[in-house]
Amino acid sequence: MNADKKKIIIRIIIFVILAYAPMIAIGIMYDFDGMLTGEPGRLYTLCATLEGFTPMAANFLTRLITKEGFSETYLRANFRGNMKYYLFGIAYAVLGSLLSTILLIILYCPDYSLSDIDFGTGPAAVFLLTLAVDIETFWINFGEEFGWRAYLNPKLEKLMPEPLALIVGGIIWGMWHAPLTVHGHNFGLGYRGFPFTGFAAMSLSCIFVGSFLTWLTKKTGSVYPASICHACINGMVIPALMIPNYAEICEEHGFGTGAALLGINALLGVGAFIALCRKKKSSENEIKAAA
Repeated sequence: MNADKKKIIIRIIIFVILAYAPMIAIGIMYDFDGMLTGEPGRLYTLCATLEGFTPMAANFLTRLITKEGFSETYLRANFRGNMKYYLFGIAYAVLGSLLSTILLIILYCPDYSLSDIDFGTGPAAVFLLTLAVDIETFWINFGEEFGWRAYLNPKLEKLMPEPLALIVGGIIWGMWHAPLTVHGHNFGLGYRGFPFTGFAAMSLSCIFVGSFLTWLTKKTGSVYPASICHACINGMVIPALMIPNYAEICEEHGFGTGAALLGINALLGVGAFIALCRKKKSSENEIKAAA
C-alpha cells in the first residue's frame, strides 16, 4: 500500500470517528434523560437537533487535524447550466413522497377512496409552503451532505471501485443513524428483528438514496443540490395530506411506514447507482483504450 492510500485511510478513520462520536453521545444522553425525567429532556432535544451538523464538523476537523487543506470542498453553488439538477433533486423528493403515499394506501388503507382527499386550496397551500420551507432550510441537511458527499465519498472512491464506494459510504451513513434507530427514529420500536432490521433497512436506503445525492453532487460539482434534495426528502408532507389516518398508521405500523417512505426513495436511487457505475466503467475503458 502506497503512502497516499495510507493517508486517505487515516483521514477516513478520523472522519468517521469524529462523525460518530457525537451521535453515540446523543444516544447515551437519551437514556440518561429518560432515567431522570421519564422522557427525553431538553438537552437531548437540542443535541438531536444539531446532530446533522456532525458530519460537517468532522469534515472541517479532519482537514485541520491531518493538515489536508480545503481543496475539493464542493462549496460553489454552480448555478449556471445546473439549475435543472437543482429542480431534479426537488422533483425526486416529491415523486418519492407521492409514490410512498400510494404504497401506504395500498398496504394499510383497503377502504381508501379518492373522496377521502381534500383537493381544496388548503392542502395545496400546505404542500407548497412546506416545499418552500424545505428549500429555504436546506442548511439543516447541508451539515450531512458536506460530510458524506463532499468528503467521505470522494475519499472512498480513491480506495475502491465506485460501486463499492457507494455501498460502503451508504452503510457508514446508515449506521451513523443507529443511536437514533435504537430509540425509534424512522421505524418505531418493537418490530421484528429490532433494532437490527432497522439498521439494515436504514443502511440499504442510504446506499441508494446516497447514490442519487452523489450523482447530483458530481453532476453539479456542488453539495447544495444534494442538500436541498435531502431537506425535501425529510420534509415532504404528502402522506399526511392524502391519508386522513396517517398518524394512526405510523403509530400502528412504524416499521412498515418508515420502510415505505425510505424504500421508495431508495428504489428511485437505483438508477443513479447504475448510472454512476456505468460511467466509471466507461471511463476505465477509455483509459485502457488510450494506453
